[in-house]
Amino acid sequence: MNSNTNIPAKITRMIALLHDRGYENLYLYSGMSPSGMHWRYEIGVHENDEWPSPTPILSESFIGDEYLPWTSNIDSIETMADDFVIKYAKELKEAIKENDTYKSWYRSILNKLSSDDFLVFYADYPARHEDLLNTAPNYKH
Repeated sequence: MNSNTNIPAKITRMIALLHDRGYENLYLYSGMSPSGMHWRYEIGVHENDEWPSPTPILSESFIGDEYLPWTSNIDSIETMADDFVIKYAKELKEAIKENDTYKSWYRSILNKLSSDDFLVFYADYPARHEDLLNTAPNYKH
């Protein structure tokens, strides 16, 4: 495995790829642990048209070990997405739903990020993307 692989950036982009594949009701909610050492992320499906959900598909803390619970290939976003769909097929059924408003909002954010950047919506210190939640469609505060 490549030690220079930026898994948080790849997961951030994987969500957009899954949106393009029809899983438009899927969300990513991510930020930094209180220590600032680990990127935490939650992937879930909008519930009652809101996010984050009280019951996400998964909630993990990335500690830089290049391990993901759903794939062994972290070199390809496409393969990561394929493996995610296989691993969480049952949970993703509700994600196959049109959600153009969220999908467009998410895509607009990605278009502003560099290719190696990832989303940090929360932290114990000012989070660099926290203000984006002010315009997030159906974000449940």
